[in-house]
Amino acid sequence: MWERWALNLHGFLCNNAINWADLLGLHEVEKNGETEDCVWTLFLGHLKTNVKGSPSGMERLADWLKKRPEGGYPRSSCGDNKIVFGTCGPGYINKLVPPENRVPINFPVIDPVNLSPQEYEELVEKAEELGLPPPTDPSQVPRTSSGLDSDMALYSSLVEEAEKQCDKTDNCCRTIEIKVECQEGFSDSNEEAIKFRQRYPEASPPGAAAKPFNPCTQEKTIQCN
Repeated sequence: MWERWALNLHGFLCNNAINWADLLGLHEVEKNGETEDCVWTLFLGHLKTNVKGSPSGMERLADWLKKRPEGGYPRSSCGDNKIVFGTCGPGYINKLVPPENRVPINFPVIDPVNLSPQEYEELVEKAEELGLPPPTDPSQVPRTSSGLDSDMALYSSLVEEAEKQCDKTDNCCRTIEIKVECQEGFSDSNEEAIKFRQRYPEASPPGAAAKPFNPCTQEKTIQCN
């Protein structure tokens, strides 16, 4: 239960109002008193383009939203698991994720140019085809940084936010598993970028990480104390 643009009204009950009662909201939650294993997913890929049958971000979200009410997506009694989309127009697609499933990550915009009329029309058609709310204006879908650096940054930000979640006094996750889903070609593209930097370090972008890694191949489980 939640109010539009407001906090989850059952948040103080760890989203378990059926089995818990706290009329005055003064009960102090025992950290990890009721714990479960949580899953946070990072999707890296195109916003609307399907690649050789590999779903785009919009297709992945549409499928995820259909399964969610039926319990098809893993859920936790202390709060739903989370999903983040590292695609173009992240501000648009991530706002379609229910508030309780979002992770507060900032996405850098490097190309403020709006979509062309044709691109915007194609995006609206794709959204309507998938049953998703379309963007109301081309400026809602600015192009963003793409490639190895942005993928590394998003993965690192997700890990950082998961660690913050573990430190919260009302956290109910025993562990947080960070899963990365990469669309067809993204893992290979990152591997090629890493090889290029190793061979031509002087050609690496200014400020690039000294030891680049491929987020598509990363697996991490954070233990919440």
